[in-house]
Amino acid sequence: MNVFYLFETKPFSRIRIRFLLAWFLFGSALFLSIPDVATFFIPSLKTNETMFEVVLIIFYISIFLFCTETLERNGISFSRIIGTLPSFKKTVLPIFLTIPVYFFSLFSLIFFASLIGFFFPFQSNVFLPEELDSFQHINPLVGFIGTVLAAPIAEELLFRGILLHRWTEKWGFQKAFIGTSLLFGLLHFQNAISITFFALILGIVYVRTGSLTLSILCHMVYNSFSYIQDRLAALPIEGETASVQESLFSPDLIIMSGILAALAGIFLIRYILIHWPRGLVVLPYDRNT
Repeated sequence: MNVFYLFETKPFSRIRIRFLLAWFLFGSALFLSIPDVATFFIPSLKTNETMFEVVLIIFYISIFLFCTETLERNGISFSRIIGTLPSFKKTVLPIFLTIPVYFFSLFSLIFFASLIGFFFPFQSNVFLPEELDSFQHINPLVGFIGTVLAAPIAEELLFRGILLHRWTEKWGFQKAFIGTSLLFGLLHFQNAISITFFALILGIVYVRTGSLTLSILCHMVYNSFSYIQDRLAALPIEGETASVQESLFSPDLIIMSGILAALAGIFLIRYILIHWPRGLVVLPYDRNT
């Protein structure tokens, strides 16, 4: 299906996107340093991992408020960016796509972690850091709010809702589509390849349906899988002091995870190539009138 884009008034050209990105990058560094500063003065807080998640929630709320304030200040309609949730039939497939994305993310992560852990045991925590164990100490509700609710809403509004429109006005859709997806993947550097694929799929979903609500929902479903995975990975193995991630490194697992990651990756690449927006593209803000 061909889609079309046409900006007559270029409302997003007034947005200084560098300030939004600067707040996302430097604001995250500022907010995420708060727990370290607090534990320096109050050492007893060092085991309180919930505080870190609360700070993360506050950061994502600040991103959301910064984005909405920017839109209002520049006379851009929030509702036209968000759109409405499409019919059930059009909603099911994008949500289903989060499953192969999750498997590609999981198995590629295990593959690289196992490969490094097998040949360089002292570097086995590069992709599966010790912080996974800290999930045992995070309040489940607080962790759920931060990972599954706050992060998808703020990130989708910034990257798909604002950045994609702004860069399309400046450089055209194709460059904006690729650029926002690559940036999104790089900011999730620990699993950048799979997250870049996910960003491309979220962009396709947004452009084809005009619904940022659906993109947010897909993002929430994916983060739900990741949240459950991290909590399970932090559970100790019965009768052992080692945690689950410490038992991952074996030749069989390297081969199996590599094959599964390749199969999921081929499926995702095929979907992206088939549904890649071509021709003239009208982005959701122009369609949702």
